[in-house]
Amino acid sequence: MPTFLLTVDAELRGGPGDDYPLVGQVGAGVVVVVVGRDATGAWYNVQLGDGRGWLPRGAGELVDAADGTRIPVAGTIPPTATIPTETATPTLTPTATSSPTITPSPTMTPSRPATATPPPPTATSTPIPPTNTPRPTDTREPEPTNSPTPEPAATETPTPDVPESTASPTPDIPTG
Repeated sequence: MPTFLLTVDAELRGGPGDDYPLVGQVGAGVVVVVVGRDATGAWYNVQLGDGRGWLPRGAGELVDAADGTRIPVAGTIPPTATIPTETATPTLTPTATSSPTITPSPTMTPSRPATATPPPPTATSTPIPPTNTPRPTDTREPEPTNSPTPEPAATETPTPDVPESTASPTPDIPTG
């Protein structure tokens, strides 16, 4: 029986073509027995362990190139799988979607050369000489002195001469 050495990883299909269902994976370096081919020779029907499947001819090479003429066309090639088409009726379901957020990109900001900062002034202990504060002096109440107070002298004040007044008669007012 012809053998086929896989040179790349390949998908094992249920029929000769990518339209057939995937039935497994075969890794590069694996040797499989070829039991048939499709009519164009693009796919080989292979025996792998207990099962069978189809591999594309481009996934490897025949171990003996002369076997290429001895591989029969497979008598039974499964029909292409037809997948029933369902008409989907859309149902609106609200879903949370995130809004894109603009993230600012960092920008290069030129920096100024470092400026020396003078150190803060340090406290210095400067002695202060004591001040001479005057002390209160004893102030006494002044004592009264005996000074004679002159007595006022009586003086004569002249009275101006007033002419004698003439009296005017007062009318009699009857009382009554």
